[in-house]
Amino acid sequence: MNVSALWGSVGVERNIPEDIWYAAGLLVSELLEKNALTGTDVVSVQFTATMDLDAAYPGEALRELGLTKIPVLSAQQMEIPGGEKQMLRVLIHVCGEARAPFLRLPRVSAPNQTLEGWE
Repeated sequence: MNVSALWGSVGVERNIPEDIWYAAGLLVSELLEKNALTGTDVVSVQFTATMDLDAAYPGEALRELGLTKIPVLSAQQMEIPGGEKQMLRVLIHVCGEARAPFLRLPRVSAPNQTLEGWE
């Protein structure tokens, strides 16, 4: 079994649960899609959020998307002087080959629609 790591970051427009969950779900789904992987390939997911994103746990988005059988950790990132604000970062361990292991998305805001799950 080959275990690889995927990682990425996304800016979150507003410190509200919907934006945090949308950004987290989008980042994970884009990383999996770009690497031709599915939720069943995921071993674990670790999120960090800057200190100004405290309205929700980003990992909750994965539960809503159907990834309920994997360990998910949400943690607060160190505050660095001059560091970026309202950033969400993720580290995903997967069974499979990482073809495009890094992704940086622009700042996002949740659209007026629900997130769709994936298996």
